[in-house]
Parts: sequence; C-alpha cells; structure tokens
Amino acid sequence: MLAATAAVEYTQWDTERTESDFRKTIEQLSAAINTLRGVFENVPRKGHPLGLYPYENLKEIRRIIGWLGYGDHWSSHKGLAHECITKLWGVMHSALLLEFDRAVPMFPISKYLGNESGLADKLIEGKLQNTDLQQADRERDRLLVLMRKRR
Repeated sequence: MLAATAAVEYTQWDTERTESDFRKTIEQLSAAINTLRGVFENVPRKGHPLGLYPYENLKEIRRIIGWLGYGDHWSSHKGLAHECITKLWGVMHSALLLEFDRAVPMFPISKYLGNESGLADKLIEGKLQNTDLQQADRERDRLLVLMRKRR
C-alpha cells in the first residue's frame, strides 16, 4: 500500500519535510482509508450500529503524521513516530494478507475492539513504553503464524 510506504518514508529520512510533503502524505493516507472502506465492511460490534472500521491502524498512522506535522516538531519526534508507524503497518499488513479472500474481515485491527489506547494515542500523550512496541511485534508475529498456517 503506497500510503503506508509514504508515511514510513515521511519519517525515515533526515531531509526536513515541507508543508507540501505533509499534505501529500495525509492525502495518500486518507485515500487509502477510503479505499479500504470500499473493499471491506465494517466489523459488527455491539453498541456501534454502523460497526467499526476494520483497519484502525491506518487511521492511527494518519493521526501520527498529523501530529508530527513538519518543521521543528517533525525534527524532534520523527524517530519514535517512524518506529510506531512501522509497527502499526507491520501488524496491519499481516492482517490484510490474511483477508484478501473475504468481504468481512476475520482479523480486524482496531484499538476500539479491545478498548485500549493505540500506539498513536500513547505516543502523542507521552505514555508510550517499549512494552507497547514489543506488543505490536508480538501481534504481527501472531498474524504471520496464522498466515503461514493457511498456506
């Protein structure tokens, strides 16, 4: 997914990002979010009549880029933002690979399903811990094991 790659690249290099870079990355992420809305139905959830968006990690990535912005704030926070984005994308990518043959996701990724704060929330609120990043790795690994079992 090009939007996730754009978000990773936005935080990866040392060349300072401009407003134009920022807008382009946000637009790509927004387009990807809407594209997935057209591919997958929302996940049924009690108390949510319309269901929940199945791949919240993409919204979390967009939220991180929005928080990061460009200029001084970008310069001082891009490293940890990059790590969060790559973790979020790793988990989501693994789940997406398991879903290509379904309309309703069997492996949705959303902080709202577990009523927990997401990586973006924790990063932005200054509450991110290494255990949170390790949990994202474990979740990605769990999904990769499921994917291998299906082959």
